[in-house]
Amino acid sequence: MGASLPPGRREAAAGASPSSGSWPPGTLQTSACSSSTSTSTPTAGSESLTGISNPIRAGQELIKKGSHTKWVIIKMGGKGSILITKSSIACAPAFKVDVVDTVGCGDSFTAATAYGFLHDLSPLSTLVLANAVGAATAMGCGAGRNVADLDKILKLLRQSDLNEDDHFWHELTYENLETPEILLLSKEAAINGQHKDGLVHMAIQHALSELLPKLHTICHRNVLAAMEFARKVASVSYGDLTVIFSCSGCI
Repeated sequence: MGASLPPGRREAAAGASPSSGSWPPGTLQTSACSSSTSTSTPTAGSESLTGISNPIRAGQELIKKGSHTKWVIIKMGGKGSILITKSSIACAPAFKVDVVDTVGCGDSFTAATAYGFLHDLSPLSTLVLANAVGAATAMGCGAGRNVADLDKILKLLRQSDLNEDDHFWHELTYENLETPEILLLSKEAAINGQHKDGLVHMAIQHALSELLPKLHTICHRNVLAAMEFARKVASVSYGDLTVIFSCSGCI
């Protein structure tokens, strides 16, 4: 969880406090998802774990060392996040939001990552969802009941206001990394699938086409569950007076 920020600042937010510049030691946070568990485990930073300054190379080293590790996720603060597997690398810029408080952003990001892992979402779609959930949480004050809700997440996804910085991602990935391709999320639909500076630019609409149907299904299930609860609500007795709530049409 990050520290609080002054309200009203429009910053890029993902799963950690906004940051700028390159990747100084100790500023990166990582999570790992393995085949034996569905939870994400935060650590102090990829460089402290591996001694490698480049976060992508560090993530690849963590993949090699973890015999059951399938995903390594590196959070880059306001720049976005990276998801590394044995065969691919996906990079997603953060969403621009009016940051109120970053408390709970990291936990929200991790929860969304776990959802993507458990529901077999693609790495890029998982990053998009995790970035959106973390950013939506940053728009509220504190954690608990103020973490991101589905409506706020869907609004951010549809707006697709990304903190794009091609120079930053190019500098990060210019080395000869051990992967056939590196995917970089973009809000420009026209460049979907185009190769540029060693990166494969993927339009956010590509990820949304996978994400939105799943999220709308969750929303629909929540409504149905609420309606079913309303229909089965117990009678409330006050002495000899019994009031029956008939709420089948209240949703």
